[in-house]
Amino acid sequence: MRSIGISVQPIVRAWSDFTGVPGRLELVPNKHGITVLVDYAHTETSLRSVLETLKNKQKIVLVFGATGDRDTTKRPKMGAVAHELADSIILTDDDTYTEPSERIIGMVKKGIPRTIGDTYQIIPDRREAIKWALKHAKR
Repeated sequence: MRSIGISVQPIVRAWSDFTGVPGRLELVPNKHGITVLVDYAHTETSLRSVLETLKNKQKIVLVFGATGDRDTTKRPKMGAVAHELADSIILTDDDTYTEPSERIIGMVKKGIPRTIGDTYQIIPDRREAIKWALKHAKR
């Protein structure tokens, strides 16, 4: 940093105060004794990056959905990444905009060769999906 005339001390201070970027592996405080993180990964590459970062650290219960009125080709790819790297998947709605929820979920589902059961649920209502995940999560 000296080469561009910036002292190291302000950088060190700024970094020590940095709490992260909202919506990027953002820790959600809770009373359940579990780690809850929010990340707005919206492509198969960003979802893979997040899940690979977490994979060896803990069991991953993934609540996710794809956005409506956006690139439809990424939906099954995101489903495949979820299937490959998440221990459990709760497929839900994201912002559907003008697109039917069933269509979006159906496209994501094509990448997930699991059957509905302990490690895979489809709960279109996002609040209910989150409640289900929290209820079934373990420390």
